[in-house]
Amino acid sequence: MTQKIFSGRETSPSVYHAHEWGQQLEKDLLDLLIKEAKGNDTRKARFCVHPDPSETLQITYLAFVNPYLDRIHRHPGREEIVIPLQGMAMHTTFDLDRNKLGSQLLDGSNPVALTSKIDAWHSIEVLSDFFVMLEIGVGPFTSNSTVYL
Repeated sequence: MTQKIFSGRETSPSVYHAHEWGQQLEKDLLDLLIKEAKGNDTRKARFCVHPDPSETLQITYLAFVNPYLDRIHRHPGREEIVIPLQGMAMHTTFDLDRNKLGSQLLDGSNPVALTSKIDAWHSIEVLSDFFVMLEIGVGPFTSNSTVYL
């Protein structure tokens, strides 16, 4: 496990929350997230700008290192916006039989937001050495906020 490098509170392994809204973030936050992701078994790290999972507004920086492929999942009743910041990944949507419905390249060199339909089954596969994105959604985030196929 890597040394804890963020000014936020670690609320679960490699998941950090800001202490309060308006907290100044590290200038090298994205690099720190990538370093954290490289140092753990999940190959993923996140920094939540929102101080608590119960917040209505959820803003999260996520870093993934290759190889990484999400399990197919959805967020019941929640919209989700993803903005690629560094690297490349493929965002793919699926039906209930795991058939691919469509894919969209997420490219940090062209940080255009992707909006997911409510209840869409989806996953992200990292294509570059690492991938960093900003995810914006509605809360609260609970144990039922992500459902896997």
